[in-house]
Amino acid sequence: MSTDGLPDGWAAYNDAEGRTFYHNAATGETQWEAPAAAPAPAAPAASDALPEGWTEHQDDQGRTFYYQAASGQTTWDRPAAPAAAAAPAPAPAAGPGQWSTSQAFDLGGDGERYTWEGRVQLIDAYTSVAQCCDALTAGLVSAPAGFCCVYSSRKQSYWLLWRDDKEADAKAAASVAWSSLNCFEIGPLGSESHFHGKAQMLDHQVHNDVDKTVDALNKDDSSVPYGFCVIYDLVKTKYCLLWKEGKQKIALETCGLSN
Repeated sequence: MSTDGLPDGWAAYNDAEGRTFYHNAATGETQWEAPAAAPAPAAPAASDALPEGWTEHQDDQGRTFYYQAASGQTTWDRPAAPAAAAAPAPAPAAGPGQWSTSQAFDLGGDGERYTWEGRVQLIDAYTSVAQCCDALTAGLVSAPAGFCCVYSSRKQSYWLLWRDDKEADAKAAASVAWSSLNCFEIGPLGSESHFHGKAQMLDHQVHNDVDKTVDALNKDDSSVPYGFCVIYDLVKTKYCLLWKEGKQKIALETCGLSN
């Protein structure tokens, strides 16, 4: 009998004719072919670690099985370890603030520079409102006050730009008296009693958008002598009360809208 090089439990024997056969006394198996030695189990990688409570074993034929004492469960398949919880993604860093071409106001040409020069930063690295807004949002250029001015070569005029939270400060610094922030939505059609005979109603064929009306009034508000007026905004589908800086109280009180 010889066990050299054979798996545990196996031994080689010779029959009466001198032929070699192999027998496993533990299992009772007999065969002519030499049993292959079971390969040494590879050390599991860190990611292949067994789940808690499971242990690894070999049967008398060298086969690996897995056992969980708590449940009594046995399996030939290696149980998968639970996936490690992903680390929470870091909170995104606060950006430099959003700038947009919709947050821009035409200040006019060189003849109107006196109204804002010295109070509003001029960014002369760009000659396009859109390009300047993109650079400000990306942090490629800085406007510490949250607003600035850029010259548009296409429109041949200076434009006031502001970060999304700085409209009021920007327009105050540039002496822009009318602002879309100075607006009270009165109500839909049928709300005329709030302002009829009390506040000036602008021609709805010309003034039917708050932002465009504000831009027009900042260029020339001589047609609104009392500093407040009403328009019907087609997008909002509402009457809107607009007032010049410093005229909020009288505008709201006149239309009976004060708190």
